[in-house]
Amino acid sequence: MTRATVGTRTILYVANGAGLGGGGRVLAQAMSGLEPPFVPRLAVPGPGTFSEWAMAHGIPWFVAPSGGSRAVRGRAGTYRNAVELATAAWHVAAIHAEAVTCYPPVGLIGGLLRVPRICHVQFPPAPGELEWALRYGAEAVVTVYEHQAREIRGHVPAHIPVIPIPNGIDVEHYAAPDPSPEATAALREGASHTAVLVGHVSEVKGYPTYLRAAKLVLERFPQALFLCAGGETVGVGYTDRMRHLAAELGVSPRVRFLGPLPDVRVALRAADLFVLPSEQEGLPLAALEAMSCGRAVISTPVNGVPEAVQAGVTGLLVPPRDAEALAAAIVTLFTDASRRAEMGRQGVRRVRERFGVQRVQQRLNSLYRELTDAKAATAGGKTPC
Repeated sequence: MTRATVGTRTILYVANGAGLGGGGRVLAQAMSGLEPPFVPRLAVPGPGTFSEWAMAHGIPWFVAPSGGSRAVRGRAGTYRNAVELATAAWHVAAIHAEAVTCYPPVGLIGGLLRVPRICHVQFPPAPGELEWALRYGAEAVVTVYEHQAREIRGHVPAHIPVIPIPNGIDVEHYAAPDPSPEATAALREGASHTAVLVGHVSEVKGYPTYLRAAKLVLERFPQALFLCAGGETVGVGYTDRMRHLAAELGVSPRVRFLGPLPDVRVALRAADLFVLPSEQEGLPLAALEAMSCGRAVISTPVNGVPEAVQAGVTGLLVPPRDAEALAAAIVTLFTDASRRAEMGRQGVRRVRERFGVQRVQQRLNSLYRELTDAKAATAGGKTPC
């Protein structure tokens, strides 16, 4: 590998998976918003939609297994992955890991190369997971919501700063006029009211609760439609299990599993409201996308959700795993179009004010500059590349 252009500072982004999921999209936003002198480089566990995105944007990428599982433990695996990562990490100014689960080899190889290391906490860590990940040190831990920063402060060594930087959204991309009204109309054809859940098909996203709530709502609105948009990034075969559950509940004719969509705006615009009954979350991009599309949100008050969704203002919050409460909230908003519309307007305003992608990118650029300038100062003024 050759050195980067003189004067540039390369940030190596280490992905937790080969697909461009929520955490990967956060890294992609960071790469897209880099300001000079920074340039991006990507390490992924294998080829996939993330490496395809990198190629389309002219970003160099490497295959470097990073763990990518909450079950991964043991020094041998960390050492092996660190060796794989070393080639991608050569001559970089800083390394930014997408998640706690892929951070251990970053901590090890970054420490050996003496470059700043950033651990991004996208999702609430399992007990002991953060301490394990940070055993080789870090120069910064980034969280995606403020309460999370306070929660994990006691689990991070005192000398490592914990910095809350929320996930960002390109609001204008989602608030723009519908680019495909025919596709939007086709999705909700024959429906009196439509709800949509956007997220990988798994129990943690609350799909069983969503389907059980659908059964209750259909007693009041028999022509309502319930859309499910997302792939299987966690458990293969879970979509089939949810189809089977829908059949058991007798709601299959009014539920559509759309799979992963190339443009999620189609599903969001086809819906009257957005539902995310998660049992656990970080700061959900899907909720921010729905709010940017002017949709009222029904979700659960877990983790970072209340920092995004203002209860009673931009949406409603109900307890997780409570199908009756979820159904009641859906019925409430299905029956009140003016309230839905006002919540949608407030949602667009809130995302613009707090979660605009440019603001988030500026904060990350400032962090990179601070860390790499500090490294240059300790190296006797030599600029990292």
